[in-house]
Parts: sequence; C-alpha cells; structure tokens
Amino acid sequence: MNHQSIPEEVISLLQHVELNQNNWWDKSIQRLIIGIVWHSKNRLDTQALTHEVKSMLGVKLSLSKIEENVKKLCDNKDLIMLHDRTLKIPEIRLEGFSNELKKAEDLQNSAKMSFIQNLSSRIPNLPENRGEEIWIAFNEDLLIPMIQKLGARTYSLFSGAHINSDDTPGFKDFLDKQPTVLQDAIRNSILIFMDSNNPVTKSFIIRHLNARFFVEASQLKGKTLQKINEMIEGKPVFNIFLDTNFLFSLLELHDNPSSDAAVSLIKLIKTIGDFAEVNLYVYPLTIDEAKVVIKRTLQTCQKINFQSNLTEAILETEAELTGMIRKYTEERKLRGVTPEQYFQPYLHQLIELIDEKGVRVYDQNVDILRNNQVIKGEIEYQLELQKNHSIRKQKTYFTLEHDVVLWHFIKNLRPARVENPIKAGYWAATIDFGLLGYDSHKRKHNPESLPICLHPTALIHMLQFWVPRNELFDKAILDSLRLPFLFQAFDEKDESITSNILTLISSLENSDKLSVKLIASLLINRALRNKIAETPDVHERIKVIKDAIETEEAELRKKIEEMNAIKKHDDEKQKELLGVIAQKDADLLEAEISENALKQKILKMENEKRIENNIRRFTIKWFIFPFALNVLISILMHQFGIFFFESTWKLAYSLIFFTFALFVHVLIIDNAGQKEDDISTWKYFEKFHTYKKWIVGLLSALAGGLLVNGIYDVLKARYLEYISTLPK
Repeated sequence: MNHQSIPEEVISLLQHVELNQNNWWDKSIQRLIIGIVWHSKNRLDTQALTHEVKSMLGVKLSLSKIEENVKKLCDNKDLIMLHDRTLKIPEIRLEGFSNELKKAEDLQNSAKMSFIQNLSSRIPNLPENRGEEIWIAFNEDLLIPMIQKLGARTYSLFSGAHINSDDTPGFKDFLDKQPTVLQDAIRNSILIFMDSNNPVTKSFIIRHLNARFFVEASQLKGKTLQKINEMIEGKPVFNIFLDTNFLFSLLELHDNPSSDAAVSLIKLIKTIGDFAEVNLYVYPLTIDEAKVVIKRTLQTCQKINFQSNLTEAILETEAELTGMIRKYTEERKLRGVTPEQYFQPYLHQLIELIDEKGVRVYDQNVDILRNNQVIKGEIEYQLELQKNHSIRKQKTYFTLEHDVVLWHFIKNLRPARVENPIKAGYWAATIDFGLLGYDSHKRKHNPESLPICLHPTALIHMLQFWVPRNELFDKAILDSLRLPFLFQAFDEKDESITSNILTLISSLENSDKLSVKLIASLLINRALRNKIAETPDVHERIKVIKDAIETEEAELRKKIEEMNAIKKHDDEKQKELLGVIAQKDADLLEAEISENALKQKILKMENEKRIENNIRRFTIKWFIFPFALNVLISILMHQFGIFFFESTWKLAYSLIFFTFALFVHVLIIDNAGQKEDDISTWKYFEKFHTYKKWIVGLLSALAGGLLVNGIYDVLKARYLEYISTLPK
C-alpha cells in the first residue's frame, strides 16, 4: 500500500463522488485527474499525467484509462488540451475548483485550531509552535496513516489486495513517543477531537477517508469493476460477527465514548433495512470469552477496597485500566452498587441482554475446530510469534483460541469460492489490529481471497455502495474510527497486577490518607508492576509496595521542592521583571515628559515664528505701506501743486493732507490690530493702543491749527489782492 499523502486539491474534488451513484469509478478518476493537473507545477500531457499520478499518489493507472477520461473531461469542458497536447483547467472551472479548495483549506485550519485550542486548555502555557508540532505529529504519525490503512482495507474487500497489518499505527505507540507529562492531555485532546458531534472534525476526517478509498479504488481492474456493478444491483445480506470488545461497548460495559460508537453503528444498521440486510451475531466462544472477562473483572473489583482516594485514583488513571473497571467504579461512585450487583446480571443473563440489543448467538458447536490439530498449531505459532516480537500486551492461549477459531469458523460458513463481498456473506467486525493482522497473514499466500475480518469503518464504507451518505452514516464512520483510541483489551496479567496493587494499598495502615496522585502514580509505575509480577510472596509484595510508596513520596516531595524552587525562581524573576518594567515605565514616562517638553518647545517656537510673521506682515501692510503712500502723496502735492491748490500754498496744503491722512491712518491701524489676536497682544501695539487717544488728539489739534492757519492765509491773500485792485 502506498503512503503518499493526497494533495488537498484532490481531496477537495473527490468529496463529491458518491459510491451509490452511477459511474462512480469514472467520476472518481476524472476528479483525480483534475486534481493532479491543478496541483502539479508542471504542464502535463497524458503521458506525463500517468507518471504524475504514480509518483504523487502511488497508484498505477493505464495510459488508455487516462486518455479515455481526459477526453471525457475535455468534451465536458472541464479540461482544455492545448496545441502542445498539454492540459489546462479552464478559468471558468478553475474559479469553482478554487472555491472548493478554499473551503478545504479553511476546514483544515479550523480542524487544526480546534485541536490546538483543546490541547492548550489542558496544558497551561503551551507554546503555539509546540501545539503545532503535536498537531503535525498526530496527523503524520497516527491519523493519516490510519486513514490510509482503513481506506486500503475497504478497497481490498473488492480487489482482494493483500494489506500488511504490521505497520498499522497504534494509539499507545504514538502516545509513548510523546513526553510523559503531556501524554494524558494529548490523549484526551485526541479523543475530544475525534468526537463525531464535532462537525469540523467529522467533515475533515470523512473527506480524507473517502479520498483515500477513491484513490485506491482508481486501480480496480475492469473485471473487478464489472463484478462490483453487478453486485450492487441487488439487496445485499451481511452476517456480521462482533468481537468481544465491541460486544462490551454495545452492552455499555465500557466507557461512554466507546459505547456511543457501538450504539451509533446499531442505529445505522436499523435505518438501512430498505437497502441492505445486516444481521449481527456472536459465536459461542465470544460468549465464553465475554463471561470469563466479566468474571475476572468481578473478582478484581471484589478484592479492591473502594475508599475515596482509591476510587479517584482509578478514575484518574483511565489510560492504564480496562474500560470495564472504570465503568464499574463510576457506577459505584454514583449509585453505590457492589461488584456482585453490577456484574452478576451480565454473567447469568448475558444472552438475553445481547438479544435485547439486536445481536443473536450463532449457536453452533465449535469443539471440532477447537480440537483441530492444525488450528492448535496456529495458536501455538501465534504465542511464539508474540514472544519473539516482545509484544507488551500479549494475548493468552484462551484469547488467541477465540480469534483463530473465529477466523476458521467464518471461513467455513462461506462458499468455497468467493468472488465478491455479497457472496462472502459472513464477516467478523473487530477493531483488534492483532486479529486484523492475523487475517491479513492468512491471506498472504492467496492474495485474491477477500478478508474475513473487517474494521467497522470498512464495513460502513462498503455499505455506501447501496446506501446514500447522510449524517448518521458519517457519525457511524467517525465513531467506529475512534474505537481503537477508546478500547483497552482485557489483559489477564495486567488486571491481576492492578488488582494486587489496589488490594495491597488498601490493606496498609492509614491507606486512606494516601493522596490520589500518589496512588495514581503507583498504578502506572511500570517498574512497580514488573516487581509485583515477579514477587509471588504476599509479605514481599507488601514490602515492595511500601518501598514504592516511599520512593513515590520522595519523588513527589522532590517534585514539590523543585516546583517550589521553580516558583521561587519565577517569583524572583517576576519581581526582577517587575522592577525592569517599573524602570522602563519610569524611563518611558521621563521620555514622554521630555518628548512633550520638546513638542511644547517646538510648538512655542512655531507659534513665535507665526506671531513674528504676522507682526511683520501687519507692520508692512498697515504701518509702513500706508505711511509711505501718505508721504509720497504729500510730496507730490507739494512738488506739483496738484488739484486746485495754487503753488503758493503747496506746502500748507501738503501738510494739512499729510496730517489728516496720518490721523485716519492711526484709526485704521488701531481697528485692524484689535481684530488680530497676535497683534492685539503685541506689546508695542498695546502701547500704541494705550496712547492712541493722545496721538489722535495731537494730530487733530495739529490738523486743525494747520487748517485754520491755511484758511487765514488764503483769506488774507485774497483781501490783499482785493485792496490792490482798488483805485488809489
């Protein structure tokens, strides 16, 4: 299987293809071609396009298939073939595709922000770049590889392609790569991100999952495609055998999220009866295994003294315990039920409870298969394989017997020759990647055979060939995709160790005084769990647990001291920082004061300059120019004796004109100056205004005297002239 990531352009285009529509295969190939032409930085002809599809997506399409669909796209004006036979998307189409891409990019950004915000709410002071790094790691190392694998599994249902399960990404493996202090926060953030009630997450993941399937399906051979088209014409019948963990979720013996996932699948199955018949079964060994797990969990809970601190510690260490213990602890805390009251109905009425959920027991004896030497040999081989690969949570013989016998049981129910999923008839639905891996291993030497074990997501995806996609479909797909993150398979050894640790803690004196964090630390302490497993003697175990408590307390004290030291250091740094800030504030205030003073000084200088310019303008306009004009006119009058003045009286008339003009000039200057603030406040003008009356009075007296004297001189001259004309 290829692991290339699918370009966003291709994902945005493939989302519109529906499996239950006619010509879905050609439509998906055509959308894939458009996406590659759009994404590629090079101009592509059909030959180059074939190579680009192979290198970019890891899928092989024949040149004839590419050319056939390119012609259809050109006829439909979705592509243009240029004179050099390279392909181009028309501008009118590109605008619509770009809008789809914009929506896809916005969705991806929204999904990223939702994840990072969720993470930040659980990890205070998380740097933004660190949140981005965790998002990238989650996508590249867990989510997208898992989607690729599941998309390929759905494809293998029709193609018979062999899927290698050894590289299936594991949630626990991913978390183990993260810093220990961040693991719980990252785990919870991922679970919330994968919530099917989140429309952003649902759309983001479904788009990627569908795109991966269509990319894989583009490689289907013509013969296989013909079989699929023939297959989807009728109403299919699927007989699905549920694994033990899925059954527990259906019975709500697991945490609420995983129970919700099982319930959503059942709801979906109930709504598609008009399109497909889906029958749910468990086979006898699943009932046996379920009862064994329930009984062991009951025994574990009976040994635990559920005092308040132990109860809170169990609920706090949810990543390390099976969902069944946590579920009982929650119910005990809420309703005060005893282990017997809670678990006995499931032990004595299991078949009735299963039947109420719409699941029937396929009552057929499997002893022949259990006693088959070949099957026993396979179980022994699987046990040896686990040891050689150092698998941390190894399955017991009993668990492996359930899985191996189930595989052969379903294989025997199928026809000898199975050509398509409809003829297969019987399947096992499981989220156990170990069982999926076993199924893949069994088909390794017969690559044309169809899988027997299905991930629930692949089952739902396959149903889309008959049933239109809707909200319930998408919810069921996302819930089933979320299941591997929620299930903790029953591990007899781990449960026994957990039971022993809790029993030993509750037997200690003053155990109720132990902190929840201390007990939680003991439950997940890998070294302690190994020592308890290696120490059979009860007294020695008590010593081991006491030593572990002392060590944990010392570690906690050390952490508290370190945290206090860090706090003290942070306080000192904060104090120092506050001092620096205060000094910077003071410097800033001083700088602001200096800046304001400078601004005021500049404003003052500009104002003084403006006043000076106004005074200069006023002086020229109202003092110098009028006075000069007055002097000039007076001189001209004296020089040329203008108007009706006789030359004899030129000087007298000139002086009289000058004096009266000066009188008027003084009044004009005073009036003009009073109208301008800059002039009215000028000290010289103020003095001028103060002495204006004296000046006006003086000029009035002078003008009057000159006028009277002039009149007298004229009258005198006229009289003398008259006397001179009289006879002597």
